[in-house]
Amino acid sequence: MNSNDARAAVMASLFVGDGTQPPFSADYRNRDNGMIYSMNEKEWKAGKSMDFSHADAVDAAVLNQVLWQDRMGATPMPAPQHNVFGTSPETKSVRKAKKQDLD
Repeated sequence: MNSNDARAAVMASLFVGDGTQPPFSADYRNRDNGMIYSMNEKEWKAGKSMDFSHADAVDAAVLNQVLWQDRMGATPMPAPQHNVFGTSPETKSVRKAKKQDLD
């Protein structure tokens, strides 16, 4: 638990009763219209060769390029940066030696 749990609305009353609540009825219109599983293949030629059958099967660089062009148009895509808190000898802090021992 965290502090957000203390702020959450009390839900206990939603789970009490005689159990005769009507069953949930799902709305399947978007699932059954077939549009979720289709893509615009006329415009997206690169997508035909991509394998989306499981996670991380597509080359990330190619997919990023396609997504960039979709959103940014002809604007050139910046070079990828693969650095997380990178350190170099110039930026690395070096502890200075003490001039005198205070103990």
